[in-house]
Amino acid sequence: MVKLSFIKRFLVGVILSVITTLSTVAQTPDSIILDVHWSPDGEYISYLASDGIHVMDKDGNNNRLLTPPSGFGGWTANSRSVFIIENNLTEGTLSWWMYPIDGAEAIQFLL
Repeated sequence: MVKLSFIKRFLVGVILSVITTLSTVAQTPDSIILDVHWSPDGEYISYLASDGIHVMDKDGNNNRLLTPPSGFGGWTANSRSVFIIENNLTEGTLSWWMYPIDGAEAIQFLL
């Protein structure tokens, strides 16, 4: 019974942390936040907003725009980059990119 109680408290804490973090992000009335993902190490949060894909620290600090609106393909296992799917409407193709969250140059790896 003690373990279950601990797990419930832990999950409630995580949920409250996410709500608090996202309310920090959503400070403008026209902002829309979709597709929220925790990094594998739990240190970062990525989300899609109306202006593109953002990454921030788990406490809501260091919020930065990585890319214009596109598809989120997931985090790398080491939590240092995110996979982005870009749709080229004129050519009818999708391309996959890896965007390092430290601001380094993105790498295209699938066309």
